[in-house]
Amino acid sequence: MKQLLKKVKQISMLLLVISLIGCENDDDNYPKVIAGFTYTINADTGTVTFINTSVNTRNYFWSFGDGTSSTEINPIKTYSTGEYLVTLKATNVAGASDTFESLIVISDVGAPIITLLGDTTMNIMVGEPFTDPGYTATDDEDGDITANIVVAGDAVDVNTAGTYIITYNVSDAAGNAATQRTRTVIVAEVALTCPETLLGLPIDFDCDGTDYASKDTGDVAFEVIDNPELSGINATPSKVAKLVFDANQQWENMNLNLDTPISFATDKSVKLKLFSSTARAVKLKFETGGADVEDDQNHTGSGWEELTFTIASADSYSNLILFVDGGSDTSGTFYVDDIEQVASAPPVASGDYLYATSETVTIPSLIDNWGSGTTIVSDYSGDATYNPSIQLTSGTEWGDVSALAFTEMEAGILSNYSTLEFKIKTTDYTTIRVKVPENEITFQIADGTPLANGWVQMSLPLSNWSNEVATANQFAILEFGAGTILITDVMLSGDGGGVTPPPSGDCPAPPAGELLSNGDFEAGDVGCWQFFPGTSISTTVNNGGSKSAEIQGTTGAAVGLKQERFAAGILLPNTSYTVSFDIIASGAFGEGGVFKAFTFSEGADGGTVAATQHILADGVTSLATTWEKKTYTFTTAANANQVEGGLSFYMEIVNSAVKLNVDNVVIKKTP
Repeated sequence: MKQLLKKVKQISMLLLVISLIGCENDDDNYPKVIAGFTYTINADTGTVTFINTSVNTRNYFWSFGDGTSSTEINPIKTYSTGEYLVTLKATNVAGASDTFESLIVISDVGAPIITLLGDTTMNIMVGEPFTDPGYTATDDEDGDITANIVVAGDAVDVNTAGTYIITYNVSDAAGNAATQRTRTVIVAEVALTCPETLLGLPIDFDCDGTDYASKDTGDVAFEVIDNPELSGINATPSKVAKLVFDANQQWENMNLNLDTPISFATDKSVKLKLFSSTARAVKLKFETGGADVEDDQNHTGSGWEELTFTIASADSYSNLILFVDGGSDTSGTFYVDDIEQVASAPPVASGDYLYATSETVTIPSLIDNWGSGTTIVSDYSGDATYNPSIQLTSGTEWGDVSALAFTEMEAGILSNYSTLEFKIKTTDYTTIRVKVPENEITFQIADGTPLANGWVQMSLPLSNWSNEVATANQFAILEFGAGTILITDVMLSGDGGGVTPPPSGDCPAPPAGELLSNGDFEAGDVGCWQFFPGTSISTTVNNGGSKSAEIQGTTGAAVGLKQERFAAGILLPNTSYTVSFDIIASGAFGEGGVFKAFTFSEGADGGTVAATQHILADGVTSLATTWEKKTYTFTTAANANQVEGGLSFYMEIVNSAVKLNVDNVVIKKTP
């Protein structure tokens, strides 16, 4: 028995050895794993397409050298410029593996782009200055490389006629060169005097074949020169007439003898551009023909302004005479440009409709329909009470604007009236703006405001535009919000528009650390505040001291007060300021009534930089009937030229008969 067990053990050991030997032989019989890959590179995009060349493998793990990986057989990878060590680990079913790696180099092959500012071909006359309008260069990898541009080629000699070629080149950090750009500058000979031809309107003084000097018989020093004051409405280089007035002589003038007489039988207005740095009464007179006629306009002294003169005559004239000194011993230099005859708007009497229900279903010539959403409709939801009407329709908020615009009216005509009136109807809650001509007043009106048949009568004081009505010859009613409105019965009414000017006297200095003057109204409105009709000083209601500002609102109108252009030279750009004031309301606003308050960062007075509006409160529908303090912060415009005119502050109550009292207005830098 012991012998049998011994034999069994020996047989078992033999089988185990054979089994182990068999396993080693199976592993050796698997083909050897070999990892490998090749690739292609799209140099323009940095995209690498990997081609797996591994053999005897089943699974793959790619490490792309930038922290990303993949298990695809033939992955595609997009790199940015640089070097990347790519590793592929290939494995068979038995777990055996091999690794292959390769260095991928992605080069910057994209060339930068040069952009020339201004015209690529420029024409100047001998003796005129030349200034390169500029250039920029950008690169996909290096960004803005304008500073690396090499300007070469011809040096422009403005005193020698000829054609000059300026070249611009740049390369990025990888050595990729941009396509060379060139600018051609042609310096042309100019005759000292243009050949004489017939002179008639329009006159632009651009030396187009007319010897202007020989046509002037006035007694000012007259010459035609390049416009030295490129700004505002006359910022494009051109020729202008230069007029130099002598301080020792009155009624000096430019007197142009017209070879082609001007007739006022149909078009009764002449407009021109005049540059003055001081406020000036300007007279335009026509002689030699019918009875002498003239018209006077005022220049504000803010640089280039366009003045329109209306001539009450149907005769023809051959002498155009311009006076700038108003009969005084004025001295100074003025510039004139672009004299042309234009159509005049028909006269408008107080209470006359500019557009009314009695009009035919055609837009009158007085009306410009701005935007595709301006149409005339003859019926609206079955309501023909006001028929026809102007319909304004816009898309989404701040989308396409539609407008009803009254243009080419007599300059300054709005100052003859106190109120702009119109009827309005809407089925949507819609934001409406009125512009005279660019200063906007915003109000909101909801359908259902009490009025027969859903129509709402709007009466807006023209004092809202106190700075514009003196010279404006147009205004517009605009629809910005989503929805549709109807407008009819547009008229000007009342005598004497505009804000009541502040009484004479100096404005008190603001308290230390503050910007706004007389914020407690203790000095009344002397020299500081502008009060629109309905606003006054109260000596019975206050929140400390003895006075406050009292704003008596009116349904369908905006009533308020403002202080303009204070803190000039002190106001800082891109800086936070805090506004606070005490306010009390006499009761509820009523439907559609809102309170608004704004500040404005102002550009230089008379300059071309528009004011930047900062909304403090907009659409506030109620205020407490006890004194409460309101506090707001805002950040001034970003650039110095946007605040050099100082700050303006404005508040109003719109479409409400509520009375507001305001006290202790403070504006100062946010702590």
